[in-house]
Amino acid sequence: MPLQQVAAAADPSTHSDTDDKCYQSSSGIPPDKEGGRKLNRSHMLGDDIFTLDDDEWQAHKKIAHIVLASKEFRSFMASVSKKLVGDGLLSLMLQAAKHGNILDLEDVFMKFAFNSAYTTVLGRNPNLLSLSSATNEIAKAIDNGTEGVFHRHIMPRKLWKLLGWLGVGSEGRLARAQQIINHHLLEHISLKREEMRKGVQGSDLIAMYMSSQAQNGESKAYSDLFLRDIALGFLFAGRDSTGTSLTWFLWLVSTTPRMEEKILDELMRLKKKKEAEGVVRDQKQPWVFDSEDLKDLVYFHAAMCESLRLNPPLPLTRRGVIKEDVPPDAEGEDLEEREWELRDTWEIFQQQSTFTV
Repeated sequence: MPLQQVAAAADPSTHSDTDDKCYQSSSGIPPDKEGGRKLNRSHMLGDDIFTLDDDEWQAHKKIAHIVLASKEFRSFMASVSKKLVGDGLLSLMLQAAKHGNILDLEDVFMKFAFNSAYTTVLGRNPNLLSLSSATNEIAKAIDNGTEGVFHRHIMPRKLWKLLGWLGVGSEGRLARAQQIINHHLLEHISLKREEMRKGVQGSDLIAMYMSSQAQNGESKAYSDLFLRDIALGFLFAGRDSTGTSLTWFLWLVSTTPRMEEKILDELMRLKKKKEAEGVVRDQKQPWVFDSEDLKDLVYFHAAMCESLRLNPPLPLTRRGVIKEDVPPDAEGEDLEEREWELRDTWEIFQQQSTFTV
C-alpha cells in the first residue's frame, strides 16, 4: 500500500509569485479521475469555496465576495460579535469569577467562536457559553468530522476507503457526523426558506445568499445542498481560526506584561473618550466596545498581527500538483504531477525575508 509523495515548501518566494503556476493553484487535490474533485466531494465539506478548484472556485468566490462585502452583512456580524461578547463571553467569565470556577480558556474561546460563526451563518445562537451547557450535537459532529477528514490526509487512500467500507474507525465516525450535520443544516435551511416566504428577512449569511440571488436576477434558486455546503464551510473556517487565534493572542499578551499594560492603557483612554462623548452604559456590566472603536488602537492591532504571525491559524496547507513544474526554491527538484506540496505557513512567517520591503 504505497504512501503518497509529499514535497515540503517554506520559501516565501514560492508563495509570493503571482504567476499561474501549478503550485500556486487553488486546487486542493490533483484533478484526475480518482483525485481531487471526487475526494473533495465525498468528505463533509462538500462543494464549498474552500474545496473547489479552478472555474467553480472563481464562481463561488464572486458570490461570496458580494455577500461578505455588503454593508448589511458586515453590520450584522459586528452586532452579533458585540452581543455574544457581552451576553455570552463576559457573562460566563463573571459567573466563573463569582463562584470561584476554573475555566479552560481555549475551550471557552472555541465555544465562543462556534456561537459567533453559527449565529452569523444561520442566524441562530446555539448558546454554548454556559457553566452548565450540555454538549451540542452539531458541534460534536463537526469535531468528529474534522478528525475523520484529518485522518484522510495522513492515511493511504486505500486504507481509509477500507475503513469507510467497513464503517469503523475514523471513517465510521465521519459518516455518522455527516448524517447529523446534513440533517441539522438542511432543517435550518428549510426553516430559513419558510421564513423568507413569509416575508421575514434576515441578515445572516444564508439569508444573504438567498436574497442576493433574487437581487442579481437569477431565476434558478440555490439548492439546499449548495447552501448546506456554504454554511458548513464557513462554520469550519469561523470556528477553528477564531478560536485558536483568540487563545494564542490572550496567552501571548498575558505572558508579555509590557504589551498587556500598553493595550490596557489604550482601552482606558478609549473608554474615557466614549464617556466624554456621552455614551451611556450599565454601570454594573463590563464595558463592551464597538468594533469600529478598536480600529485606531495601535498596540492592540500590532499585538494581534504579531500573534497571528507567530501562531497562524492554518500553520500547514496542502496543495495538489496538477502538472510537473520547478518552483523557485526547488534547487533542481521537480514537482511531479499527482504529488502533494505541503506549505509550511508557520515557517514562512518566521522568516525575515517574508516581511522585508
